[in-house]
Amino acid sequence: MPIQCRFFRCRLLRGLLIALSSLSLAPGTALAGGESAAAFLAIDVGARALGMGGAYVPLAADETCLFWNPAALSRIDGSYFGATHTEWYQGLQFEWAGGVMPVGERFGAGIAATLLHSAPIAGYDESGQPTGDFTVRDLAVTAGWGVAVTPHISAGANVKGIQQSIAGEDVTAFAGDVSVLADLRGWRFGALARNIGPRISYGADSYPLPFGVMLGVVRSLDENSLLTAAFGSEADGRREARFGAEWTWNRVLSLRTGYRASLDGDDPTAGATAGAGFRRAAWSLDYALTPHRDLGSAHRVSLSLRFGGAR
Repeated sequence: MPIQCRFFRCRLLRGLLIALSSLSLAPGTALAGGESAAAFLAIDVGARALGMGGAYVPLAADETCLFWNPAALSRIDGSYFGATHTEWYQGLQFEWAGGVMPVGERFGAGIAATLLHSAPIAGYDESGQPTGDFTVRDLAVTAGWGVAVTPHISAGANVKGIQQSIAGEDVTAFAGDVSVLADLRGWRFGALARNIGPRISYGADSYPLPFGVMLGVVRSLDENSLLTAAFGSEADGRREARFGAEWTWNRVLSLRTGYRASLDGDDPTAGATAGAGFRRAAWSLDYALTPHRDLGSAHRVSLSLRFGGAR
């Protein structure tokens, strides 16, 4: 098959993946204007976070802080491992797994892997003639660390290695995240800049990473309930607001609700979310129901395991 046909087919598949991302089954997956590479890096993780509308930047406290706020690695109360599997649209499957651990009194570290892959997809050239089946595989490996700069301020960073394989064409890239957490008079503030890095080239074309910025705040009302909110901007300046609440009974059962709103026009993923969690000494099981105006609601389940003693 001529090289230009392979690149044409790659562009067609990139368009498919971006379209599927914009029709995401969970808050936070829609990409900025459909012009970002490595779209899978923008898919939110963790059923607890999704149940609260994705307003999780100031609240992350387990293995998912590698996605939401690596500064929280300095504050985790033990070692955690968690994994999730999602059957996505048009035969795409999304996998995420991560583990984190404290390192001394002021540091924490972790590693996670993100994988988006597909069943065989029929390929065609510019004239519509079949060219055989092909697959897509997007993989990112993230290493993160956090440090308590002061008793009330923490900072963190991630480094990501990215590989995309589309129709036999492999592309590699690197990206990073930076974040902070700060406590002030009973409020916790979080800030995250995600997917910082150079453009990714696909043949003669290149596209930016799905860079985003998120700011959030959380307040505990008492030992059983909290409210959280976050505001973010995607690469094209599209803004969004997220709100969430959680109530916990006897440190065992949690009920959650949230709302995600677009501040710049129509968004099919906007709307109310709901969730619940069941927690035991060493593990927790979380569920979230997230909306999509066109595709209907989606169900997410996450399992998290805790190892060892407290920090």
